[in-house]
Amino acid sequence: MTIQRKVIWNALKAAGKTHPNAETIYRLAKEELPHISMGTVYRNLSDMSAKGEILRIPVMDGPDRFDWDISRHDHAVCRVCGRLFDLPAGVTYIPDRCVPKGCRLLDTQLLLQCICTECEEST
Repeated sequence: MTIQRKVIWNALKAAGKTHPNAETIYRLAKEELPHISMGTVYRNLSDMSAKGEILRIPVMDGPDRFDWDISRHDHAVCRVCGRLFDLPAGVTYIPDRCVPKGCRLLDTQLLLQCICTECEEST
């Protein structure tokens, strides 16, 4: 593992369960490795997610978010503040009839849209 990749991994873990975007990971990584570039962060996050080392969570109307927890689980996003929440695995069942003919379902990634309690109370 390169030093840059290790620093990016450390930054992702340091963010906890906030599901940070690449820019946040970049800022955290820069604290440990001041000369790291945004391009290096993007390339490594892309490679790490392609290899299944981290999860990439596509979010509507915003940048992709990342999760170091690769265990099977889904997410919910607050449409007001953008906060992401973990959901337990198995929330979704996809019947065979919904899978296109000639395809085998490998995985699903559910992203529910919600309003969190904090945002709801402030409106």
